[in-house]
Amino acid sequence: MRDRVSEAIVERLMDKFKELRKARGLSHEQLAQLSSVSRPMISFMESHHRISSILVCLKVARALDVDLAALLLEVSRE
Repeated sequence: MRDRVSEAIVERLMDKFKELRKARGLSHEQLAQLSSVSRPMISFMESHHRISSILVCLKVARALDVDLAALLLEVSRE
């Protein structure tokens, strides 16, 4: 049985990463270079085609200069 609440939180987190990337004027390629995460993975994350590991999320959060814990807390309250 799938955990819909957890899936919704992860989707909101991926949406937040996309929002932050765009707000900083970064392309997928630029964020990939800053985070050491492949460009296809960034794209898959943002389109909800792939659930990312916590390590990938940490790398992306650091590249976007945001605290992953705070971001998770924010999206879990939405």
